[in-house]
Amino acid sequence: MALNQLNEFADDTMVALGSDAYLASLMVYRCAKQAGLGDALEAQLDELGKRFARKSASFVEEPSAAAVAK
Repeated sequence: MALNQLNEFADDTMVALGSDAYLASLMVYRCAKQAGLGDALEAQLDELGKRFARKSASFVEEPSAAAVAK
């Protein structure tokens, strides 16, 4: 049991680190884009832009609590 809990803690840590790295990269991307750093970083900004491009998600609306209660 203790090994499973340790594994879960390690997984949670990796998710948190990934989230922190993503947010830091996004901040660098936005700052570089706003600063208009020009041709020197254009290729790198394009690559980062691909990473942070908004994806159109297919939105599935969940039924409201009132509809479920009926």
